[in-house]
Order: sequence, then structure tokens, then C-alpha cells
Amino acid sequence: MNLKPKILAQAFWEMIWEKGDESVSHTLNGLRVFYNLYYLDQNAHDFFSHPRIALQEKSKIAQDFLSSLKMTETAQRFLALLLAKQQLQDLPVILAHLQRLRNHHFSVASVKVSFATLPSEGQRKELEEEVKKVTKATRIEWSETVDKTLLGGVVLRAEDNVWDASLRSKLKKVQKNLCST
Repeated sequence: MNLKPKILAQAFWEMIWEKGDESVSHTLNGLRVFYNLYYLDQNAHDFFSHPRIALQEKSKIAQDFLSSLKMTETAQRFLALLLAKQQLQDLPVILAHLQRLRNHHFSVASVKVSFATLPSEGQRKELEEEVKKVTKATRIEWSETVDKTLLGGVVLRAEDNVWDASLRSKLKKVQKNLCST
């Protein structure tokens, strides 16, 4: 019987959250690295998916890999559980849920920002303060890109929210107002 990914994530969270944000982040990153290996490397995917390779052998390889990343025994056992239940494919959903739990518990906002052009350090700090106010987070983790399709401005994505302060969206609002009058 397969377990639901969110239930697995919640159970794993209960085991790791007390170790603090740095430890939780390290654990999540290690699991992401493992999943990327599993997903992107066809040989690794074939190995971990092969029905004739013993679970113990798969667990040993996964454990060795996570040990090389200095992962905790708890994370290694969690991955062994996913292997045993044949639920490695659920790891992205589990990781996303764990990330939301981490962000909520440690008051972190993970923000993806698309700029038309790179902002100055002052503009970046001003934007960060605004995001902190809106999200009520004490810390912001940025992921930024320059989007050549933006005419100007910025688009922010934080969890399920999107703030579009691009020139294109402002022009669309002006157009809509002109057309409705």
C-alpha cells in the first residue's frame, strides 16, 4: 500500500524540524540532489526502478550516496522507506510540501523574481522590505532572473501568489480602462 506524499512529508517533517532551519535546508537539498540524480540520470533511474535488483542493494547505494552528502541517518531511512514503498516518483511532491512547511515554520518567503533589467542594490533592498511586509516573513530567499520579454518592471512569485508590476501589465490595465469608457 502506497502512502500519500503529503502524509509522508508531514511525518518526515515531525522528525526533522527541531534540528533548526540550517539542518532542515541541508536535508531538503540532499534529497533534491538525490532526486535529480534519480530523475536525470537514466542509468540511476533504471537501477532504482529495476524490479530484479534487491531492495537492500538499492538502499545501500542510496545510503552511500546520501552519506557522501553528509545526510542524517533520518534522511537516509526516509529515502529507504520511499524505495521500499516504490515511491521515489513522489519525491517532488514530498519536497514541495516539506519546503512549504519549512517556510511557514521558520518564517521564510521563497521568492522568484523576474526583472526586465537587473535592479540596483538599493532597489533590491526596497523590494525585499516590501515582500517581507506583504508575506509577513522575517527572511527572504531570492531566485532572480532577467526576463527579456518584460518591457520593464518586475514580476514576483512567492508560493501561490504572483505580483505583476511589469510595464506590460500596467499597459494592459490602461488599455482595459480606455476600452471600458
